[in-house]
Amino acid sequence: MDPSFQLDVQALLQQDPRKAGRLTLSYGMLSGGALLALGLGFVLGFSVRAGQGLSCVRELRGCTETLDTCKESLDAVAVFDTSRTSSRQADAQTRRQQTDLCLNLSSCNASLHESASNATSALERARAAEARQAWLQGHCSMCPAEAEGAEPAEPAELGEPLAGPKFAFVTMAKDALGSFEHLWAVFPLARALQRLSAYPLLVLTNQTTMPDGRGNLTQHLRRLNAHVMPLHKLDVPDTIKRSENPSWGVAYWKLQVWNLTRFDKLVWLDTDAVLVRGIDWLFGRDWMWAQRDDWFCKLNVPLVCSGLMLIFPSEKDFAGLQLHARSKLWEHGDQEAIADYFIEVRKRPIGFLADGEVAFGQCLGTAATPYLDGQERPVPGQWSTPAFVHKSGGYTGQHDEFSNLCFSHQVWRQYYQQGQQIINVCQRHPLGPYYRELFCESVRFLGIRAAESDAYCDDGCWYSGSGSAHITWGSLNRSHWCIPVQASASEHPTELGWPLYRSADLNVP
Repeated sequence: MDPSFQLDVQALLQQDPRKAGRLTLSYGMLSGGALLALGLGFVLGFSVRAGQGLSCVRELRGCTETLDTCKESLDAVAVFDTSRTSSRQADAQTRRQQTDLCLNLSSCNASLHESASNATSALERARAAEARQAWLQGHCSMCPAEAEGAEPAEPAELGEPLAGPKFAFVTMAKDALGSFEHLWAVFPLARALQRLSAYPLLVLTNQTTMPDGRGNLTQHLRRLNAHVMPLHKLDVPDTIKRSENPSWGVAYWKLQVWNLTRFDKLVWLDTDAVLVRGIDWLFGRDWMWAQRDDWFCKLNVPLVCSGLMLIFPSEKDFAGLQLHARSKLWEHGDQEAIADYFIEVRKRPIGFLADGEVAFGQCLGTAATPYLDGQERPVPGQWSTPAFVHKSGGYTGQHDEFSNLCFSHQVWRQYYQQGQQIINVCQRHPLGPYYRELFCESVRFLGIRAAESDAYCDDGCWYSGSGSAHITWGSLNRSHWCIPVQASASEHPTELGWPLYRSADLNVP
């Protein structure tokens, strides 16, 4: 660590905290080399309130530890030959190292900003957020994901008044004790929104810790511009039929988003999906809109799917929806009750979003393309991918354990045996690798080290089944997460195949 930085910190720690004033910390690191020229130099202004001195001292100690950790990470990835090379393998290695550097810079800066926030006023926090955004744009220009969609300024704390219209996305992760299945799915969704949206994600959950048990969930998710909120249990009426789809029980809990009245508009997103393009334009609409419930890809189906909905929070509607849900039997869960409430009670039906904007994964390629040639004919190829793709689709085409096999990190569901060959079918899905990219970026941002995410994010494991030595398998069964797969399909592509694993055949993990 730079000696001048240490002296400044030590000087503050020795002061009487009650008299603490302004301190400017500057820390320069990583000099030398073409890549190292971009370095890590920034100035953090701490304006310490009287009476918060002791808290500030603790946070500054945390800052010094974070800087040391960040420097170690940067040193590890920054030392490589920057000379020109015609080797594709060397070029790929350089790009991976550059991406790692960018992610470490961003994650380190997020941690420092989080520490500073606890010792600054709301105004100072807003100024720090603006400075942080400018810093990221200036120091992360080599990373396409960050340069094209630089991290938005962090929102004000949810307990404080928000200036202007209050918009946000919202989702839910309800897991059984000891499981993190639904929480894992939140991370790539949060990362996609961080790339594509100016608004935060609210996460209603019963979880409090990270999947690897190494941190507080609330603090870590702020790195992805996501905020944890308590998930309240709602009594599910017997009128919600659950015999064919047990998940409709917990899905009914999403009604509580109508009670989040501190927000003007919310966009609900299911987590078994992937966001491909920004959908902030939805907040400009003056009434509710939702995905079409078009499981069989018939197009323009006038039924509501609650996988994506624009919502206007209202305590009156929250109470009315629960009352209406008890009025009759619902064969299709919460979404049928919601749609009927706004038709029969509010007399203002929910609008339907276009199939080219929101659709189920098995319907990719069925919506009309906006891309036409000079004679107004559709340009050949796949040009109609929706902005929000709900579930990837899968083996049976039904709503079962394979209906979302590619928008998940559970690799064992992705293995498919055809004759004597085993392939990972999600390598062939048009959005499979993209979802994996979002998942693995979010895991790296959050600093998660767990065997299942390490296996899924290991290129050797996912593409060929030859995993890296750094994966610590523990209780995880490697034969379910990292087995040899072929890059080429069978010589007889129409040969009958089958999933290698079903959940009933093995004791996951």
